[in-house]
Amino acid sequence: MIRFVKVDIDLYPDLAEKYEIQSVPTLLFFNGKELVRRESGFMPASEIINIIETEFFDSNLLKNENNFLKNESNLIKGVLK
Repeated sequence: MIRFVKVDIDLYPDLAEKYEIQSVPTLLFFNGKELVRRESGFMPASEIINIIETEFFDSNLLKNENNFLKNESNLIKGVLK
């Protein structure tokens, strides 16, 4: 499961200090409780998606899941005809 959390560092300065946030926006990527990557500054959504795919998903798993979804979609289309 992927969870996105937005934190107002003015309201939670202890978190900003703990994770050494120097600029806004800063994206912290965790795997479980482990910080695995940090990015600062604006990033297009496509870059964020790429980081998530490369850091957190096995490419074969994604490929198999995409194939499954395509097959299910085709099956549904066939039933609805």
